[in-house]
Amino acid sequence: MTGQNAVAQRLETAMRALPPKPGAEALIPEIVIGLTVVRHMGWQNDNRRNWGRTVSNKTAAKELRDMAKTIATLVKQYQALHKNALNALNSRPLSRPNRHIAVADDILREVYSSAHAAAGELEQAPQTEAEKGRARKHGSAWTADAAYSAYESLTGRPPTIIVDPLTAKASGPFMTFLAAVFEALQIRASVESAARAAIAQGQLKAKKA
Repeated sequence: MTGQNAVAQRLETAMRALPPKPGAEALIPEIVIGLTVVRHMGWQNDNRRNWGRTVSNKTAAKELRDMAKTIATLVKQYQALHKNALNALNSRPLSRPNRHIAVADDILREVYSSAHAAAGELEQAPQTEAEKGRARKHGSAWTADAAYSAYESLTGRPPTIIVDPLTAKASGPFMTFLAAVFEALQIRASVESAARAAIAQGQLKAKKA
């Protein structure tokens, strides 16, 4: 069994352990794919953890300038390719239909210009203070939100957390499900914290609906 198949099987097992609503069985394959996509996009590693965190405008501008330098290097490397290397590269389609590597040069140039322009705006703007505290774990948050939707779709009920009045220990079917999802996707984060955040987010969306 491949690693991807093993992950899918663990996710499916976790879903089948939930109290299902009528017709939930047919939803499982699609939900498994959705949660697996989260894994392959690397959210479980919190690669984008800084996206929800504010730094000073000076630091942000430097980040953009540094990114622009990296992009400039990539453009030079791309333009320095020899014919057979370029042909081999351009024969590989991008994940989007009808898009090819040949567009990379234009895209990189556009991002390069945008990064420099945005850096200039930040340098001219009033300086801001860096956000204090630890960076948010967006990988676990995205996955918990996806698990929230999956749970609701499969059971027909919004997730909740059960708290023992004597021990204050949190538990319940959703936390058990989320723990299984985290384990399957190899996400190392607090299940309880992620579950509480996902439930709070879900309740907020329900109020706005």
